[in-house]
Amino acid sequence: MKKYHLTKLSLAALLATAPVVFSQEPAQAEIAPVAEPAPALVVEQAPAPTPVPEVKPIAEAKPEPAKAAASGTKISLYGFAQLNAVWEDGVLSTNQNNWNPIAPSNNKDGGSRTLINVNHTRFGINFSDSPTEGGTELSGKIEADFNNSSARSNNGAGNFRIRHSYGQVKFGDLGLTILFGQTGNVFSPRDPSILSEGTMNYSGNIGSSRVPQIRLTQALGPAELAVAAVDDRGAPAPSFPGVQGRVGFKTSADWADAKQNLELGVSGHFASEKNTDTTDNQTSVKVPASWSVNADLNLPIMDILGLSGEFFYGQNLRNYANGSLGLTATALDPTKISEGDGVKSFGFWASLGLKLPASLSLNGGLGMESIANDDDLRSGTIDSNMGIFANLRYNFIPSAFVGVEYWHISTSYKDVDDKGAINRIELAFNYTFK
Repeated sequence: MKKYHLTKLSLAALLATAPVVFSQEPAQAEIAPVAEPAPALVVEQAPAPTPVPEVKPIAEAKPEPAKAAASGTKISLYGFAQLNAVWEDGVLSTNQNNWNPIAPSNNKDGGSRTLINVNHTRFGINFSDSPTEGGTELSGKIEADFNNSSARSNNGAGNFRIRHSYGQVKFGDLGLTILFGQTGNVFSPRDPSILSEGTMNYSGNIGSSRVPQIRLTQALGPAELAVAAVDDRGAPAPSFPGVQGRVGFKTSADWADAKQNLELGVSGHFASEKNTDTTDNQTSVKVPASWSVNADLNLPIMDILGLSGEFFYGQNLRNYANGSLGLTATALDPTKISEGDGVKSFGFWASLGLKLPASLSLNGGLGMESIANDDDLRSGTIDSNMGIFANLRYNFIPSAFVGVEYWHISTSYKDVDDKGAINRIELAFNYTFK
């Protein structure tokens, strides 16, 4: 019994002293470590949720759809509004056209006239698609104006004309471009810096027209080779599409300005047509073929001065910007020619351009075309035409200018002593948008 009471007493004493044991420093040391891990645990968990909200906004931005939208067709508008006001002398009839590319014979006693028109006003659309991964580019152009005819009745009130309408595919890795549609001729591709609406037609510029075509252009380093099958416009029954070709060369004109290029080219064309007259006396008549050989040049002389021009020699060129002075084989004396002979002609134009201070520019030049086989012409038929021009332009802003031009035409005729002559002064206002 004593032993039991002692055990019981010892247990009671131990329980009585327990609060003292748990209140001592060793007990506090055990609580402190419990408090220390808590902040450590919070620090370790904090980085885990942090990236989650950062990743979600990036995923929601989704830049890929934006790229897909940009890969659609891009369209841009361009064009200009232009007014031409003209004073012209040597007019023999009040029914003359808006512009005269040639002067009638013995018209020196003719009167003068004034004209105002907006036929040059033009608008167009450029369109393109983003290049493919292989570097293939698709682009095109549609351009129109109301300058389809020089008739006085055509003053922006009819004769809507499509100038350009084509699409092209450029294979960047091959340097090859394929074009389908209507655009400028491959041969004689340049135009003088002239304000006159006639653009020196009948005066050496035969390449200014535009034709439906299928064209292949291959880049060969600084050179370029272009070949096209074209519609021989004006020919009622072409034997096959006309063929045009050009070899061009381009290099930087470092001696003048690194932004300018020296460009030169050699080109030509060939086209043939059938005789559609089925009458007994015409079935054996052969229609002369149309052909030409041409050269063109763009030469920067210095940073403010440049020269450009073209030369040609060919036959039956009436379908090409009224080359051959607009004549056909009917202008030839049948007693002097053989079957299949056509009107042969040669011509050129050359233009100098000078940039002046105060947003001024000065351009001047001359051009001419002459019938090579003029001995075969009928008497009284035009056999040569020459034009001389000079113009001064002032740009109010880069996209708007006013210009004034003097343009002289001198025309001669077979077996006629008097030459025709016209003096023309033209004022042009132009505002371009793009």
